[in-house]
Amino acid sequence: MQSHKVSLASTLLYCLAIQVSSIDTLKQGQSLNSTSQLISNNGAFSLRFYTPPNSNSTYLALWFTGMSRASSPVWIGNCRNPIPTNSTPTLTLGDRGQLTITHDGGGAPIDLYAGRSSEVQNVTATLTDTGNFLVNSNGPAGLFWHSFDQPSDTLLGGMRLGVERSINRNWTLTSWAAENDPAPGAYSMEWDSSTRNLVVRRRGAAIWRSGELKYYRDESGQSRAEFENVGFRRNVFNFNFNFTVEEEEEEEYVMFSVLPFPGSPPQVLSGWRLMSDGDIVDVDRSLILAEPAEPAPPPDSAAAGIRAWAGFAFAAAVLDLVLFVI
Repeated sequence: MQSHKVSLASTLLYCLAIQVSSIDTLKQGQSLNSTSQLISNNGAFSLRFYTPPNSNSTYLALWFTGMSRASSPVWIGNCRNPIPTNSTPTLTLGDRGQLTITHDGGGAPIDLYAGRSSEVQNVTATLTDTGNFLVNSNGPAGLFWHSFDQPSDTLLGGMRLGVERSINRNWTLTSWAAENDPAPGAYSMEWDSSTRNLVVRRRGAAIWRSGELKYYRDESGQSRAEFENVGFRRNVFNFNFNFTVEEEEEEEYVMFSVLPFPGSPPQVLSGWRLMSDGDIVDVDRSLILAEPAEPAPPPDSAAAGIRAWAGFAFAAAVLDLVLFVI
């Protein structure tokens, strides 16, 4: 009878652990450890600790799940502060709203968000259906912090690339140092306000420009906007960008949404990843969006995306074949 009680208790604890590991929200005082994860309400994203292959470092990583074939995280929370492997990391939401990683491998705690100066109530940390991990309050304080303000190597729908001049913020992508090393690498992608181009830089030197946004209507009559040096022809990659200027030009940024292909199921999840070699890749379909040239041609040059076109010709042909088969 005693053994039956122990077995029953173990089963209940196991079920409880499964339930805790599948929630999308942390409340104050709750933690995420190396055996649990947050999963967005729609099941599209998960947040968990991750150790890359052949690595001695662990990271807090956000992933596409189930609905995508992406094999790498789309966001890393501590890319500049790796945690030693097997050091039992824990992510905790504290009484000041702080979001902190602690571990027993030595070193100071890692603050993703340092919190307020005094205690606050009704604060939660939630992984949303768009892949944005945010800390907010039910009260008037509202949004405290969110991961979309701290991009790593991947641009998701609703995430901004641009500038917020009032606080000197620049939303920029930074490549990984290597395929299995999320440390900041040699390449960055940013918004150039003077030319209204996306620019890829290698250690600060511009090596590729997107060209300006071109607006048109697709076959269904829907308004679209794509960068002139991204895509072999219209509708191949179905990213619809928009450019926004807010509050007397204090904010200027671009973001995208994903439009469905005609006759295909709606696809709302995808992204642009800046690879460790500088290439820009469609996260979901692993197709090359651009292969930056070196050095970057002048902004108005027709050669600005010349290497990208060669990559697109092949990628578009592959995608057309896939869609034909489907």
